[in-house]
Amino acid sequence: YLKKKNNASDHRYIKILLNEPVIKKNLSSEIVLKILWEICGIPDYSRDLDEFHSRFLRKIFFYLIKTPNTLPLVWIDMQVRKIQKSTRKISQLNHKISEVRKWSFLSFKSSWIDNNVSFQEKMRKIESDLSIILHSQLTSQFIVELKNGFSKKNSIERSNAIFLDEKKLIFGDEKIGESQGFVFNISPSFSYNNIYNKKILKNNLFRITKEIVKKFLKCDFREFQIKVDGTICWRENKIAKFLKGHEINKPRIKIFYDDNFYDYFAEIEEKIKKYLKFNLDKELNFLDEMNSFQNPSQSFRAMNFSLNENLGHCKKNNMNNFYKKLSKNEMVFLRKNGLKTGNFFFFFSSRSYLFKQMLINVFFNNQIKSFLSEDLYILKTKTSEEKKKIYEKMGYYIFKINKNKYLTNFEYFEKLVNKAFFYKKKNNRNFLANNELERELFNEPKKVLSKIY
Repeated sequence: YLKKKNNASDHRYIKILLNEPVIKKNLSSEIVLKILWEICGIPDYSRDLDEFHSRFLRKIFFYLIKTPNTLPLVWIDMQVRKIQKSTRKISQLNHKISEVRKWSFLSFKSSWIDNNVSFQEKMRKIESDLSIILHSQLTSQFIVELKNGFSKKNSIERSNAIFLDEKKLIFGDEKIGESQGFVFNISPSFSYNNIYNKKILKNNLFRITKEIVKKFLKCDFREFQIKVDGTICWRENKIAKFLKGHEINKPRIKIFYDDNFYDYFAEIEEKIKKYLKFNLDKELNFLDEMNSFQNPSQSFRAMNFSLNENLGHCKKNNMNNFYKKLSKNEMVFLRKNGLKTGNFFFFFSSRSYLFKQMLINVFFNNQIKSFLSEDLYILKTKTSEEKKKIYEKMGYYIFKINKNKYLTNFEYFEKLVNKAFFYKKKNNRNFLANNELERELFNEPKKVLSKIY
């Protein structure tokens, strides 16, 4: 399979540089633009922040567009002397080797550097010298850490050069990266660019990956957390996301993983699919039941469509005529499967609205930024018609009482209406209102109830 690579470095850097007025000002011809694009292809082996690498590219750009259109030897020598400055720190040696590789790449640009062949030889010699020193330092550190650092760990960890401590990847006593779900973020100071480090990482990450996947596949769904935008977290790590599908209750799944987890992709995906099915069965099992009814009447199909559209509820006045025309068998079937007839809504009671809210929000391009976890909200700002439609599908309706606008869960409202009618019928004034809406509903029920439509 081929997959489009997002955020490629050359594309990212040219966008950064083109946003700078001083760069735009000097783009006087197609040739200059071509030079800029070629410069943006210089790899950032040191994995610096974009700001540092883009500053380096900017300097090269201004040297190459000005006569004599080459990199000044004085400036090159200055950069090389910095690299050659003596050090025995592993993190600094790693960084220096990555800088050497950047200059080795540049050394093959014969039109940019005078006498580039001899410069290539010079960079090869510097890289060789640095690699020997780095290898020596890593070997020394490894032996010391085996004697000291690993003796503090259990018997399993003692046999492993790199181990996982909660989310931290540890080499001896040093943190070299983090595990975030199915992605390893390795520190630049222990980068993949060094052959010795790469071998240690490869062998140990293979084992750690297997351990993570094993725990994931055995975990209970209660360890998962879901966000309103469809993000799925496991042990507080983002591992996947639900994306818009062809139907509200059939979202697509995107898994966040790196190459270490490639061989386990199918198993991870299957676990996420089971999680989706588990929630659908728990919260929306009535949808399959409704669709399984044999030889439905036109009225039943209309009810089914409306209840499916809002994942389990619909306004009563819109569907009352259809409901009254249902056959006795259809009525019994609906009641048996949990359909309730409220004062204003037909609905299936839900254990949790959060899963439904996520499905609806994902389908409508994530316009809601947080779950609606309360029964009632007072709205301070104007709500668009599109957002109002999404709220209603989620089971929340807006109506205005006096100066306040309320966003209210329909099941809460149904219970509130029943409670108010009960107290009114008993002529009991001991109705305890928890908010202004409840107070208004008890005092002027007709006025409030007229706002639902």
